[in-house]
Parts: sequence; structure tokens; C-alpha cells
Amino acid sequence: MTPEQMIKALEESGDYKVLRKLEHRDKYSEHPGVELKRAMVLDVETTGFDCEKCEVIELAMVSFMFNPDTGEVADVFEPIDMFQQPSKPIPQEITNLTGITDEMVAGKTLDKELIISEFEKAGLIIAHNAGFDRPFVEKTIPEIDGKAWGCSWKEVPWSDQGFECKKLGCLLKNKGGLFFGAHRADEDCLALLHLLAIPFDDGTLPLKYLRDSAAAGTVHVIAWDSPFATKDILKERKYRWEPARKVWHTFNTPSELEAEKKWLADNVGGAPEFKVITAVERYR
Repeated sequence: MTPEQMIKALEESGDYKVLRKLEHRDKYSEHPGVELKRAMVLDVETTGFDCEKCEVIELAMVSFMFNPDTGEVADVFEPIDMFQQPSKPIPQEITNLTGITDEMVAGKTLDKELIISEFEKAGLIIAHNAGFDRPFVEKTIPEIDGKAWGCSWKEVPWSDQGFECKKLGCLLKNKGGLFFGAHRADEDCLALLHLLAIPFDDGTLPLKYLRDSAAAGTVHVIAWDSPFATKDILKERKYRWEPARKVWHTFNTPSELEAEKKWLADNVGGAPEFKVITAVERYR
């Protein structure tokens, strides 16, 4: 019995669902006569979560071409993956999470000229948590400042499409019946690109949402003068505390602005500020 026959038998029983390993593609679709645009998915692994104190130990990029009108992914370039030795030993909890050891990064440095070159070619940089990745990347390589960024975690309406968990592994399993080697930068990039390239059940493409969001910008919602008693509901609504200014804040799409204004008026009060920021400015 071949593996495919075994898989078919298991799935037809109704008692099993078989996951397949994600395979790298160099092309998703053809678009003759269309002027394609270039974008990039990016991921970093670091020694911790504090950008001011921690360092990048792995950086991966996968550039690709896409149809700007439809969001369809076309040609995919080879992944670029590189390590960097930090100034201190990698914490054990990071090694446990990523599998990256001090031996793997020993003597390694990022090829900054190559990274800058790839950034210059791309019109949009996409990360699954751009608020984490962008500060680390720009701290490490300040020369790449000024690019438009997109966040697939925040700007793709996964929940509206029926996905309760937005982690890459969950999305890949539930959207495509696939698995991958999570928590390594190159594998995360390939998984994210596949998720962006495969349409939802209603035919919409995740990448189209990111493209449209980049054009529309993002609304920075700052909950000035929010009462201390509202901190828990703000946190539950995914607001983040900014210690420097002592204020809760979050980011929304322009289409969510009126609903957010109403929620704040009904539940928080204070003197909220709403500022539209461009794709170049956001996620710093």
C-alpha cells in the first residue's frame, strides 16, 4: 500500500485528518502581460523580546512577484537565510524555542549589503508580527529605514474568515492541512508566503488585504486619560501599554475607526486620539 493510498484510507474513514509537509514553490501563478510588483516576507529570530537589549541571531527573507490588482502571488525567489553571533551566549529558552545554538551562529555575521539590496527591490515588507520584526531589523541595519511594512497578523481578517488561532502553525494546518518546521526564520517565511498566496473559501486573497491596507494606512489609537479601572478591558481588546508616555494604544484599519470610537466612548472615556499613519511609518 502506497503512502497516498494509506492517506486516502485514513481520511475516508472519517476518524483521521492527515497533515502534509509544506513544500517550497518557485511559482504560484502566471500573469502574462501584467506588470507585476515585488514584495518580501521576512522573519527574525532573536535572543529575546526586548529590542533595546536583545539581538538578531537569524534573519530570513523570501522575495516574490505578485499581481497588484488581485493579490495573486506569481514567481517566488530562493529564500535567503543567515545567522549572526550575538555579543552574549544565546539564552537556553531561546535555543529550546528555535533550535538555534551558540555553535550554529559562531563566527557568523549578517550580509548587510545583501539585505539592503533585497530591501531596495521590494515595495512592501511583510512580517507576521511586524511590530516585533521591524524594530529589530532597523536597529540592526538602520540603512533600510523608509520602507512600507505590512503585518499579516493584524491586517488580514483571519477571525472573520473563521480562524480562531492566528499563529502560523495553526493557520497553515487549518487553512491548508499542512505543517512546517516552525520557529526557524526561513521556514516561517515560506509558511507565511503560502498562507498569503492561497485564497480563502470566498475567493479573497490574504495578500490583497495587505496590499489594500498598505495603500490605506493604519489608524494609531491612543487612549489618553483612560481611567486606571479600564486597564483590563483595554488589554483584553489588544491595547498595549507604552511606559514612556504612560498610555494605552493600539492600531486599527480605517474601516474599523468608527466602531473603535464608539467602543472607547461607551467603555473607556478619556480623550482618545486617532492618527492615520502610512505603511512607511507604522510598526516602528
